[in-house]
Amino acid sequence: MSKAKSKQEIREKTGENKVFGTLQKLGQTFMLPISLLPIAGLLLGIGSSFTNPSVIEMYNLGNVLYKGGTLYGILSVLASAGNIVFSHLGLLFGISVASGLAKREKGVAALSAIIGYFVMYASMTAALNEFRDMVQKENIAITDAIKIITSNIAKFTKLYPRKGCLANNSDADILVLDNGELVETGKHHELLENNGYYANLYKLQNKGYGEE
Repeated sequence: MSKAKSKQEIREKTGENKVFGTLQKLGQTFMLPISLLPIAGLLLGIGSSFTNPSVIEMYNLGNVLYKGGTLYGILSVLASAGNIVFSHLGLLFGISVASGLAKREKGVAALSAIIGYFVMYASMTAALNEFRDMVQKENIAITDAIKIITSNIAKFTKLYPRKGCLANNSDADILVLDNGELVETGKHHELLENNGYYANLYKLQNKGYGEE
């Protein structure tokens, strides 16, 4: 019977696999922000619950919990302390990942993550505000506005989903069914030449994505 391996031996063994080692290190960087979530959840839950007007009214706590009162003030502070963690999870994870993956100068890495987060947040907020003003000024329909910022960009970068799409010059055998009945079979270019069900579906699909 083999002897149980020590923790150090396990670390050395897993360290031989670079992919596993990288994933393990990445997982460790998430531990700090994740470890904050339980206590932040308790603070937010307790504080928010007992400062909720509906709860106060339901349990007749108006004489004890009221704005300006000491207990109400303490609970409000607890709720704010928990909420600040959840409100800035993106920033906390960014700092944790940057400092955890940095081999040296961890402080510089953490500061870079903070600056990058603020720049990204400010840029996205400004861009959305400018786009909103442009939509309102030009009286652009909401559907057209969505196309401008999502659909058109996805089509241009070829990142839009195309379920069931076959690449050009495909040599796969294709079966075309209509209500469970086999109506056509053949290769991609052959079915296009037949100008039948498959050709019509292919044209409709390309037309929907704005292609010729």
